[in-house]
Amino acid sequence: VAHALENEGKSYFDNLSDKDFRITWIDSDGKVLYDSDSSVGQMDNHLSRAEIKDAIATGEGQSKRYSSTLTSNLLYSAIVFSLYSLNCSARANLYIKSV
Repeated sequence: VAHALENEGKSYFDNLSDKDFRITWIDSDGKVLYDSDSSVGQMDNHLSRAEIKDAIATGEGQSKRYSSTLTSNLLYSAIVFSLYSLNCSARANLYIKSV
């Protein structure tokens, strides 16, 4: 995701259609710039999320928790990358389904 954003910018998201995962693009202040499943205007700042804090500290982070936005359990995985000299985070989320 980070590589694609660096090459294509926000237009990378235009052709995504896989609903088995969710992608969130977050700026260095924690503001959500894009979310594949929700309106960014209604989303809280993400700077305090465990996976984002870990990604800022180490370059990557993961956490598993309930998403009140999507009312589902999700596995969150985040990385930090630079885009146009700005530090950003990309977060991919997998839905956790019971078997």
